[in-house]
Amino acid sequence: MKSYPGVDPATVEPLPCPPVPEKPERKELSWLLRLGLSFLALFLCCGLLTPWLLGVLELPGRLLFGWIPFLARTLPQVSVDPVGVATFAALLAGLAAAVHVLGRWGLPGDNGAGAGRGWGWRSTAASCGLVVSLFAAGVAATGAGHQIGWLVNSPVPLFSREGPGRRSQAQNNLKQIGLALHNYHAQHGRFPAGGTFGPTGRGEHGWATRLLPHLDEAALAERVRWDEPWDAPANREPFAKPLPPFASPYPGLPTEDADGYALAHYAGNARVLTDKVGLSFLDVRDGMTQTLLAGEVADGFLPWAHPANARDPAVGLNIRGGFGSTRDSGVILVLMANGSVTTMSETIDPAVLKALATPAGGETVPEY
Repeated sequence: MKSYPGVDPATVEPLPCPPVPEKPERKELSWLLRLGLSFLALFLCCGLLTPWLLGVLELPGRLLFGWIPFLARTLPQVSVDPVGVATFAALLAGLAAAVHVLGRWGLPGDNGAGAGRGWGWRSTAASCGLVVSLFAAGVAATGAGHQIGWLVNSPVPLFSREGPGRRSQAQNNLKQIGLALHNYHAQHGRFPAGGTFGPTGRGEHGWATRLLPHLDEAALAERVRWDEPWDAPANREPFAKPLPPFASPYPGLPTEDADGYALAHYAGNARVLTDKVGLSFLDVRDGMTQTLLAGEVADGFLPWAHPANARDPAVGLNIRGGFGSTRDSGVILVLMANGSVTTMSETIDPAVLKALATPAGGETVPEY
C-alpha cells in the first residue's frame, strides 16, 4: 500500500464500494420466447410446418450430403476403362517429369549457388497435386454453374406444394434410367429394343426388363424366364415386384394393374426404342441433346415389363398416348438421349416436339 506523510494507514478506512446494480430480469422476453417455442412445437406436431421446414432444409441438405447416395448408386455401375486409366497415368507422369525438370532448372539453390538444389520430388508432387486439384475444381465449378443456371431457368418451382424432394426424386428416376440405357449401349452397341414379339404377335419382353442388370437388379433378372412371354405364369412373381426407377414419387398413382403386375410411370420414345432392335448412337443423327429418349406419363400406365411400354412423343404432351404429367404445373420431365433430364411445357410447339421425337429427321430444333 502506498504511504503518505503524517497519515497512519491503520486509521484509514476503505471507501465503501457502490452497489452494483442488478440486471433486470427480462421476464417478458423469456415468456414470449417460451410461448413461441410452444406454438412452434405444436405446429410441428400437427404437421402444419413440416412441409415448409423440409423444403427449407432440402437444398442445403442436398448440397452437403447429396453426393453420398449418388456415389452409392452410381459407383457399382461404373466400369473402369484400362486404356483411359493408362492414358491418365502416362499424362500425369509426363506432367510430373516436366514440373520436376523445370523446377530444378528454374529454382536457385538454398545458398544461391547452383540451380535446383531447393527443389525435390516433394515439391513436384505438391505442384502436380495443385494442378490436378485446380482442374477438378474447375470441372466442379462448371457443373455447379450449369445446374444453378438450369434451376434458375427451369419453369418448375424449386419448392412447391407437390412435396419436398419429390421433383428431385422424379428427376433422379429418369437419370437412373438414362444411365442404365447408356450402360446397356456400352455393352451391346445399341439401345435395347422397345419390345420383342413372337411369330404370332404375342409380346415377349420389354426394354425395361433388359435394363435390370444395369439397375442393380441382377438378382431379379436371374428370376426372369426369358424363354417365356412376360405375362406367362412363370414370370408373374418377378414382374409383380415394383421397379423403383420406374415408380413415380408422386402420390395417388396406381402401382399395379388388375393382374398384379407392377406399373411404370415412365415410358420410352418408340422412335428410338423401336421394336425388335433398338437404335445406336450413330442412328441418332439429329444429335443426342436434341432427341427424346423417355419421359413421364400421366395415363394408360403399363407394367414396366410390358413390351409396349414405349410411346410416340410427337402425339403431344398431356395428351393420351404421349408423355405427360399428373401435376397441375403443366410441366413434364423428359430424358434426352445424352442422359440429361430437362423439363418441357405442355404448350410446346408441336413442330418442335416432333423434331425432338425423331432421331434422324434432320429438323432444326429451335429453343423451347
